[in-house]
Amino acid sequence: DGDEIDFSPPQGRNAEMLLIRPTTPVDKQNMIGWIAARMDGENYGQIISLRLPGGELTTGPAQAVGFIDRDSRVQTFIRDATNPTTNVERSETIVLPIGTNLVHVQPYFVISNVNRLPELRNIGVVYDDTVGWAPTFLGAMRDIFEQRAGRPLPDAGPDAAERPDEPGGAALPTDVAGLVAAASDTFARAEECQRSGDWACYGQQVQELGRLLERLDELTGGTAGSDELVDDVVE
Repeated sequence: DGDEIDFSPPQGRNAEMLLIRPTTPVDKQNMIGWIAARMDGENYGQIISLRLPGGELTTGPAQAVGFIDRDSRVQTFIRDATNPTTNVERSETIVLPIGTNLVHVQPYFVISNVNRLPELRNIGVVYDDTVGWAPTFLGAMRDIFEQRAGRPLPDAGPDAAERPDEPGGAALPTDVAGLVAAASDTFARAEECQRSGDWACYGQQVQELGRLLERLDELTGGTAGSDELVDDVVE
């Protein structure tokens, strides 16, 4: 079994559906790879395989869940939402490549004990060793960026969402304040893409957030982004 996601491939502009699965060794929790099956159009049946860098351990889904469960905000949420009328359940952990890193996404649902209807209430995200927690994926990523920057992100300017994107290889800011401002604009553009249903654009903004996080780690002494993921496409 695997998880289905919408995907905007780096080499193209069109979003598509993928069936994804992280791989771990037998009786171990660290990840050694990530596999995706492309499910749309002429790409149907292609397999994308990411081989993780050797020489170091990469956090696996079960380990990421442990990080999230130990977060005091998550513990408070579970305690408050568990009562005679509702309970908390989580889905499988989704592992997504962003930039040259992997993020683990864990949705949390509050379920009525009467009709068993689930309501997506919060999302935990693990990036490197940082846990983000918010009602949305973008909110959790924003939480991670603010933690790693050591400061809150300012509100983006009123025209941030309309400003054109720079090419993916464009130079990034060289100071933390500049990265914080760039991240604020990128979050605003991602939210606008989400509202308009442009998922290819949304995916591109998320990838740009990955680039900004990696540069932030370089400036602040973090460890994420130190190794490139290696990808193979199998017909």
